[in-house]
Amino acid sequence: MTTDAVISGDDLPVDRSTVRKPDARLRAPGFMRRLIEFIVRMVVGALLCLHPLGSLLIAGWLLRWARHRAIWLWAGLSPLPAADQAKAVMDMVPGWRAGRPPSWLIDERPRSELGSGIAKWFRKLTGALRQNLAAGLGATFNAWVLLLPGQILMLFSWWGGWENSFNKGYEQAWVGPTVALIGIAWFVPMAAYFSFSIGRQSVAGWRSCYDWHLNWRLMTQRPWLTVVIALIAVAAGAGYSALRFAPFFFPDSVAGFDEFTPEQLAEFARQFAWAALIYLLLVGIVLKQLAARFYAASLMDGLARGVFSIEELRPEERRILNTLSIKPEPIPAPTRWWWRMLVRFSGRVQRIILGAGVLAAWFGVIAQVYIAQFGNHNWMIWVNHPWLQLVWIPIPGGGG
Repeated sequence: MTTDAVISGDDLPVDRSTVRKPDARLRAPGFMRRLIEFIVRMVVGALLCLHPLGSLLIAGWLLRWARHRAIWLWAGLSPLPAADQAKAVMDMVPGWRAGRPPSWLIDERPRSELGSGIAKWFRKLTGALRQNLAAGLGATFNAWVLLLPGQILMLFSWWGGWENSFNKGYEQAWVGPTVALIGIAWFVPMAAYFSFSIGRQSVAGWRSCYDWHLNWRLMTQRPWLTVVIALIAVAAGAGYSALRFAPFFFPDSVAGFDEFTPEQLAEFARQFAWAALIYLLLVGIVLKQLAARFYAASLMDGLARGVFSIEELRPEERRILNTLSIKPEPIPAPTRWWWRMLVRFSGRVQRIILGAGVLAAWFGVIAQVYIAQFGNHNWMIWVNHPWLQLVWIPIPGGGG
């Protein structure tokens, strides 16, 4: 496949050594300013996650921020002059602020583009809110479609196991483990797929999650990236499991805990959940940002290798790449037949080994959930893993 068949635009190949210094509008603000803004956003974001509706808004906000990450990375590969890069990015992401997340409520577009009259102010004051909710609904819907069947089966297996233990139904002892294995067999590959494809969904929209063949080819461009995501998910799950076991140690570690009134216990539970949500929100940011970064890199690799063409991409992806005039430099295929076979064979072996590692890691995530259930019997964890899906946990007085 020729280069022109990949991405139309200027004939210059992408070369990082020749990319010009970004326009000031694409540069991040100072470290201290970003740090203060980040801390404030984490505190307020965790408060929003105390309610399911707020967590839905945060889910969309995380996805829009991931989109910013992908576009920012592609802008760095653009051969356009710095000023043209900035203009292209500002056209695609109104109100662009490099290194900073999108707005929660206020529409970033100029008021002149929002119409006139009262409708203009309504759009301005609620534009980002509506975008965040729409993106959050799309992400949550896809998570339910892909993950919920396995999660429900695992929930039923846990219930069946307890029923069998208390009622001594030895003839039905096989039901719980069998249903658990079926649920795990569904959930593990779907979680690996969803955790990577969410990066593409942030750019191409929620329907891109069902481009099965294309997403699989993206995942296989750099298979070790899926291992990184899986290992982070394992670490995040371990941290959350530790938080679920923490209440066992409160009587010994919190002064006067045994003398708390019901109201004091409820307030303490809300404060503890808020702190846990800050941790989960940080994990959500890391996973979504990495997924977008890995997707952006894998897309460039696939186009350069001719694994897929630009015609197979979603309209939004084509628009972004063409606007930035990005043209990945083609990677030439080996000319000798034996070398091609060796490269193909080694690639398959690598994908098999790394794929097994990914599945093992996600199995570890589920194993942690089963173990943590012995310390905290909250059934919601089966249908919503807050470090992967909605950043929300039900708490007394928390809106859930």
